[in-house]
Parts: sequence; C-alpha cells; structure tokens
Amino acid sequence: AAITGHADWRAMVGKHDREVFPTDTASIYEAEERPVFAEGKPVLGKVNPYYDAAGRTGYVQTNKWPLFNAEGKVSGLFGNSQDITERKQAEPDLLNEKRYSEDTLEALPGVFYMFDATGRFVRWNRAFNKILGYTDVELAAMRGIEFFDGDDRRRVGEAIQRVFAEGQAHVEADIQTKDGRKLPYYFTGQRSIIGEQTYMLGVGIDISERRLAEQQLETERTHLRTL
Repeated sequence: AAITGHADWRAMVGKHDREVFPTDTASIYEAEERPVFAEGKPVLGKVNPYYDAAGRTGYVQTNKWPLFNAEGKVSGLFGNSQDITERKQAEPDLLNEKRYSEDTLEALPGVFYMFDATGRFVRWNRAFNKILGYTDVELAAMRGIEFFDGDDRRRVGEAIQRVFAEGQAHVEADIQTKDGRKLPYYFTGQRSIIGEQTYMLGVGIDISERRLAEQQLETERTHLRTL
C-alpha cells in the first residue's frame, strides 16, 4: 500500500492491477499472472520493477502461487515480494565479484561441486563437465551419490551426511563417468551456510597416479615376500 501511494490495504481491495500500478509495470504483472490462472503454474523468483509513490524505480523479487477451489480449479493466486532495490543497484560490483569467483573455480586443480541438503548439485566447474561427460542440464537433475556404485556409493553417502552433520569430511572413491569409466578420486567436503540455506562445497582430486604407484609398490612387496 505504501509503495503504491494508498492509505492502507483496504483502499486497494477490489481494484485491478491497472488501477493500482502504472501501465508499463501493470502489463508486466498481468503477463506473468496469466499462466498462473490458466495452467496453475507458479511464478518463482521473478525480478520485477516498480515505482514508489514518488515515481522512483525500485525492484522486487516475487513469488506467486495458484489458489485452488474444492473442484481443483484455479480460483485466485497469492504471493509475496521482497524489495531488492539495493541489491539490484549493486549488481555491477556483484558481477565483477562473480567473474572473479568463476575464474577461481575454473583454476582449481580438480573438480568443484556444491550440493544442497538433499545432495543435489547447485554449482560446479567446467572440469566436472569435461571429466565426467555430463551436460549442465544433466548435472542439475542429479545427486552426488549417483556417480558411484557398490561400497563406494555407501561410503560417499555417509561422507556427505557427515559434512552436513559435523561440518566436514573426506573420502576416496571411484567416480564413474558417463561412458562407464571409473576414476579414483580423493573428495573433500565442507559445510557452508549461505543466506539461510546449508550447502556442501567440495573439491575432487584425481589420484590415479598415486593409486598406480601404490599398486606397483604392493606388487613389489608381494614379489619380495615370495623370494
């Protein structure tokens, strides 16, 4: 009500978007609400402009969900909007920071990954795509333990649980590529709280050379024991 220059919310009851907002922003809101009414599709995380009572431009991040009646048909919608004007105005600096972060991730000597609390991928570096052979779309739909089988899957799953419960963990396991190859890796995980969400950040390092050296050493020891 304050943003649109109304005394309180009661003064807005019964009004259409076009009666509350300027034409240009009202058309944006109407367009994004049509699929909500027609198909029951929610609007999530949409960034929209607005004008305050003094005519200054601001920005809100908006979520809108359908309301269903007893017959399962959409009868309305409800939503919330958070003012993100300060964050939006700071985006040039944030973009520079993001570019620095991306460059850092790509320079890591291995694969970088970030999981949410369900174990699903949130972020990764290009090395992850290149080494495992999966596209961004495929990775976004997968969970970390899907790259392992047998005892490795169990141990990796337990390590992920330890990260979220205790803060950190590490494990060695053979990760499986899209074409079926298995590569020995050393994985680390660190719990991180970003905003109000808890994530796991980690790095995987290829230990093929070390594994080969260990096997050769064990072969030599076995040979010596038989002499």
